[in-house]
Amino acid sequence: MLYRVDEILGYLNRCERTTLNQADPLELLAKRLSLRGLIVSFIFLLLMLLPLGIYAFFPEKLFILVSKFLFILMMLSGIFTLLVEPVLMLLGLFKWKTMTLTRFLKEVQEDEGHVAALSRYDANELQYAEFQLIKKLPPMKIASKSFLVRKQRYLRYWHFRFCL
Repeated sequence: MLYRVDEILGYLNRCERTTLNQADPLELLAKRLSLRGLIVSFIFLLLMLLPLGIYAFFPEKLFILVSKFLFILMMLSGIFTLLVEPVLMLLGLFKWKTMTLTRFLKEVQEDEGHVAALSRYDANELQYAEFQLIKKLPPMKIASKSFLVRKQRYLRYWHFRFCL
């Protein structure tokens, strides 16, 4: 009996978790606001430095007042940039149950889609593909471990060499 193991393993190889790769909407909002705060802070820095080039045209009091005002705005936008992500993440902690549940339900739906796609294969074919995977995984794990150990030894050697 010919088993379609190559098709099954090919499909399993293409399966990826899309729910784990997706960022939270709250996290995206935090990053977006943080980036905008950083841009605004940089613009205020440039505006604060602009009067330095044309200070001869400004009265001294106005020059100092404008620079102080822009400096305060730059510092406030910098503080906003630093605080927006932690504050929004703390707000997200209060919704962790619902966020975890929705992510779990999305994973279940995704897994059911994969099961539906694999249901066209016979149970014997799926068991044989599982057997092949189990048979091949331990040597692959050993090979990857030995590769990482060799790479780690190499990095230690060069680190030791440059530290001397």
